[in-house]
Amino acid sequence: MTQQDLIAQAKAQLADKKFLALKKTIGRLKKVSPKVAIELELMADLEQGRLSGLEEKLDKYLADYEEVPYDNLVAAAKIKCEKEKFAEAIEYCHRAINLADQLPQAPEMLYACYQNMGKGEEARKVVDALITKIGPHQRYLEWQIITYASLPLPDVVIKAWEAIQQNYSVDDTVEKAGVFAGIVRAYALLGRIEEAKALIASDISIGANREDPQVRLSLCEVLRWTGDTQEWADEMIRLADDYPDNTEAHWNSALALLAAGRITEGWKRYEIRWQWDEFPSPKRKFHVPRWSGQDLDGKSILIWAEQGVGDQMMFLNTLPEIFDLGPNEVIIEVVPKLVKIVSAWYPEAVVRENGPLIVGAETDTNYSTIDYQIPSGSLPLHFFSSEEQIKGAKRRFLNVSEKKREALLGEYAQKYTKIIGLAWRSSLLTTARQSLYLNVAAMANLIEKSPPGVGFVSLQYGLSDEERETLLATGRVLIPAEDFYDDVYANGMYTGCCDLAIATGSANLILAGMFGVPAIGWGDKDSWVLLGQKQHPWFPNIYQIMCMANWDKGAVVRKIAERLDQVYGIWGLK
Repeated sequence: MTQQDLIAQAKAQLADKKFLALKKTIGRLKKVSPKVAIELELMADLEQGRLSGLEEKLDKYLADYEEVPYDNLVAAAKIKCEKEKFAEAIEYCHRAINLADQLPQAPEMLYACYQNMGKGEEARKVVDALITKIGPHQRYLEWQIITYASLPLPDVVIKAWEAIQQNYSVDDTVEKAGVFAGIVRAYALLGRIEEAKALIASDISIGANREDPQVRLSLCEVLRWTGDTQEWADEMIRLADDYPDNTEAHWNSALALLAAGRITEGWKRYEIRWQWDEFPSPKRKFHVPRWSGQDLDGKSILIWAEQGVGDQMMFLNTLPEIFDLGPNEVIIEVVPKLVKIVSAWYPEAVVRENGPLIVGAETDTNYSTIDYQIPSGSLPLHFFSSEEQIKGAKRRFLNVSEKKREALLGEYAQKYTKIIGLAWRSSLLTTARQSLYLNVAAMANLIEKSPPGVGFVSLQYGLSDEERETLLATGRVLIPAEDFYDDVYANGMYTGCCDLAIATGSANLILAGMFGVPAIGWGDKDSWVLLGQKQHPWFPNIYQIMCMANWDKGAVVRKIAERLDQVYGIWGLK
């Protein structure tokens, strides 16, 4: 029997599931075609569900042979994905796609990897390529809905939903809850509330279980964007209580309560974050207890950082209350770029970089003296958990001396009567974040309409060449040479030089708050950061423009301009 006859016989035995006979044929094939024999052996193991040791066999096979059939690469990727070894799965997917980029199996597996990793942007590119190359099949359009809903890009979600409805089959829908929730949420985000309500009330529910947490969460979004903040919070609590093991639901209920102004209950539920696997900050372990209000007189306490740069500074705004409790030592740990500015803000404290995840007094002398520790995001539970505490909070402001101001601004300070700082976005330019930002053209428009006695300073970090050229073209903007992304202290110093700051809800707005500089900010009216207050609760010097769902950026620019006109009048520059 020739080699080709043996291969044909083995394939027929595999198709007929004659595994005993196949084993003998594979044994003969190993002498004349070892690569094919290994491939058939792996396929037989898969067919029989013999997964023990299969991953190791696949790894050796893929390492030994560069030319591997498409199906084997996809099978290897599937095994790696199921074991959550996504980087290896992605590598095998790309190898398969390089062999045959018109086949769907490898891109489909690649999409699954990115979705499981929470990489929405990468998943978006894959599903768009599938629709382009393979066709607008229902499954791909549903994936597009789920993916774009997570970014979120509600316009594309609705476009996909409209494309899918003509030949829609409920029976073919696998992720019914995710698809339905994505559509409802997209309508809500676009401000098309009546259409969201109509979909909820109609029979076009694509078979989704209305009690599914994803579906209920999307219904909560509708409540939120209708302006019924209290009902939104109540429904979020019911959802969390109905699913006690769903940590994300409890986390969302905390944010809803804070947004609704039910601050005490909100901060209590906010503590659930350390039980949520997807919470972005690592949970640290210490040899001393968490501070929960114990007497601090003569004691040492560590406040350690969590979440982003802006969050860390915002939470530390409550720190003056700690000093009033009489500790003999306060240690503050933050990300490296905040050490200098927090040291200036709280010179009586020891300020340093965040330490190891697991801390023991015996292994690290830096922690041998501490009696208590607390993550900075838990400080508001003790000092910012009621409207009375917010109104009576002790706040400390940094300031820039006149000498320092002259050194930073030079002749520019003499040229203009008043200086306004500008920052229109953060450095995190994800699709979801960009929906909250303005652009440099909007800033140029505000500059052009300002009185001649007003100069501007760019406080924006990570300026692009286009943004830089646009600002310089106005002839009225100072662009400091410092790298504001890494040098937060310098960013703060220039902010402190300004008479007014205009900034999105990023670290720039918090810096304006810290320096007591009057500021104009904008953002979601239901953001949890606002704690249900009519104005910015953390820093009274910030005037917040409250935006509704699907807010019109042009309208926001007009509101900023109106506020600026009032300021120019106060300054006597109109």
